[in-house]
Amino acid sequence: MALQEGNIETLARLMQARKQEGEEPFVLVLGAGASLSSGSPGMDEIIARIQEASGRDLSALSEEEIKAEFYNVLGNLSDDQRYLLLRSLFENARPSMGYLRLAELARGGYFKYILTTNFDWLLEDAFKEVGMTVNKDYAVFVVEKDEESQILRQLRFPRPPVKVLKLHGDLSARIFKFTPEEIFEFPEKLEKKIADLLSQALIIVGHSMRDADLNRCIRREGGAIWYVNPEAPKVNTLIWQATNVRKGSHYIRGDDGVFDIFFTKLYSQLYEIPISVVISGTEAIEVLELIQNSLRKELEKIQETTRTEVQEYIQSTIGEIIEEMKRLTGIPALKIPKYEERPQALARELLEEGEKIRSNQIKRLLKLLDQHYENLYVLEKQKLTASALVRPKLLLQIEEEKEEIRKIEEELTELGYPPPLKRRMSNEFTTG
Repeated sequence: MALQEGNIETLARLMQARKQEGEEPFVLVLGAGASLSSGSPGMDEIIARIQEASGRDLSALSEEEIKAEFYNVLGNLSDDQRYLLLRSLFENARPSMGYLRLAELARGGYFKYILTTNFDWLLEDAFKEVGMTVNKDYAVFVVEKDEESQILRQLRFPRPPVKVLKLHGDLSARIFKFTPEEIFEFPEKLEKKIADLLSQALIIVGHSMRDADLNRCIRREGGAIWYVNPEAPKVNTLIWQATNVRKGSHYIRGDDGVFDIFFTKLYSQLYEIPISVVISGTEAIEVLELIQNSLRKELEKIQETTRTEVQEYIQSTIGEIIEEMKRLTGIPALKIPKYEERPQALARELLEEGEKIRSNQIKRLLKLLDQHYENLYVLEKQKLTASALVRPKLLLQIEEEKEEIRKIEEELTELGYPPPLKRRMSNEFTTG
């Protein structure tokens, strides 16, 4: 079966369908190409900096010889030396538009597992910028920093809803894998889990898929792979072979394969944005983001008022919002033709969008609640026959499940959902 070129519109429809039908979302894999527009260095820049540190002139060497020397020098640096060198390269990086759009999609339930070989903080910073909270909305696990058993256990739990697995380290943990020896394989049990995740439907963005440890986990059988990169996968590489045999696989290349453009367009396809911006150049995306953020903040201020009050509020402030966006961007030609004339239409769409978001949040929380009650039931049942050695661990897990249930019920109450009836375990499970 020949690998086919796909497009963002088709992928967005597939993602929406999976979400609507309650299927597992696509697993996302990120590589170094995701971070270039955020100010992170490319491989050439890192090699150049290592060359400076080594004091050697590598200009007369071939590309392969330069890489070999790079790995040699890097392998002889202490952890502190590596940290100081790499931190200086990454410290000024800030989340790009693509990262912010990715974070919004994760917050909206379109991604559950994100595997990244990057050790910068761009993804975590983007999560924070869109209002996500660590350990409540997302969790980050670092291979070799966090215990293998802990990572495996946390990946099984439904909360937090987004889980990031940093495969090659993290700057703050001073763990960074570069050399072929360092990225040869994962710990055995973790490798199996990663292979299971990579057997699901995948979206791979900004990754060349040349890392030995990651490629060891790619299986020929599994869900569709969407490979997103400015260039199509090279013939006869492992990722090319996998995408050719896994049904429904496609690649997206060219401008749409660029990280920022891909996630900005994907976001636009997945969410009905109730404004249109007529402007040329890359500033259009930046202007759109400013307006969306401003409107979202206005919606948050008024979401508990009546429909009439909302319409009046928007009608009185929409002009101010537009003028502020023009001032911030310095582009007087900015036009929002539909809503400059009809602010009531914007108010209505905002109300409908807000109610849609609230409804989806409630559905998601109820599903999580059912999962935690099921977990609690199983643990209570296991407790009855557990040995004295295992029982304390089960009791701890039971308390954790009860705490998660309490948090979810609080969130449901905040959303105005009637408090759920207290579920009672049978006497069999409430004794002892």
